[in-house]
Amino acid sequence: MTPSNTLLYLSCPARAAFALVDELTDVLNASGIQAQVLKYGITTKAHDGFIMLGCPQGFPKHFVEQIHQDLEITDYVLCQNTSDQTEGDTPMTTMTNQREIVRQDEDAANVCLAEQVQLPVGFVQLAAPMLLLGPGDGRYIVRVYAEDYQTDGILVYEDCLEVAFFSADEAVIQAMYILREAWQLLPACDPTISLNHADAMEYIREYRELQ
Repeated sequence: MTPSNTLLYLSCPARAAFALVDELTDVLNASGIQAQVLKYGITTKAHDGFIMLGCPQGFPKHFVEQIHQDLEITDYVLCQNTSDQTEGDTPMTTMTNQREIVRQDEDAANVCLAEQVQLPVGFVQLAAPMLLLGPGDGRYIVRVYAEDYQTDGILVYEDCLEVAFFSADEAVIQAMYILREAWQLLPACDPTISLNHADAMEYIREYRELQ
């Protein structure tokens, strides 16, 4: 019976998640464990940090013990699918399927958000809205068609009211400026908010490295 498609779900304080991702990646690489970080961020209700690791061969006992002893990790769940299948059997869940499930969960969350958030009158939604900062902020940003201006643009809104609308030209010019200057703001970013927008932060870091 061989362990396969093992997932390790860790919870931690939100402020510690980023550092733990780097720490765990270093430990995995140094130990030669063929595992990877599948997802990390902040939970929706409790606002705790979380990290999901995947390892097709199963996590070694010494690594799990290290996780158990780490004071920064408040809890963990080890989901180990064992297989003693004969030829012709199919594993219950592959790592590829696990990643697909994660993507489906993210897509479903975006659809749910788009359905729940009502735009101000006079704007037609052209893309899924995104929380500007996080669940407690209440402001959204979305690409729209503005009926009054008869043009596409970017809308920032809160409580179904317009906060700011930028025409296509204004949005592109601001985006160019922000992309050029935002990387210098990374040290001042709130770690909790950064976790909610990890993809954006990584994009800015990659842009910085190209400069």
